[in-house]
Amino acid sequence: MNSEERFNAKVHLDSILERWRLLPTRHRSSRGWVRAIREALGMTTTQLSSRLGVSQSRVVAMEVAEQTGSLTIKNLARAANALDCELVYALVPRHPLQAMIE
Repeated sequence: MNSEERFNAKVHLDSILERWRLLPTRHRSSRGWVRAIREALGMTTTQLSSRLGVSQSRVVAMEVAEQTGSLTIKNLARAANALDCELVYALVPRHPLQAMIE
């Protein structure tokens, strides 16, 4: 990739990332998203465990792991799928990429 292509790619990526920076909140749910969505759906940990094919205690452990930041992306994606949700994962620079380079 030449320097012009890198510049254009950076500008394009910055325009996408700017939308993420402008979101009103990018914080995790204090209870974790898995638990928050599960409870909003009126679903029990037993029901979610059935969808995941794991024990009920494993679902509780997953929810605790999410709260502590130790749930893997792979398991978070599995839980999202079981909850009929999309996992959205992104690294969002706090500043435009060009400003960070300078």
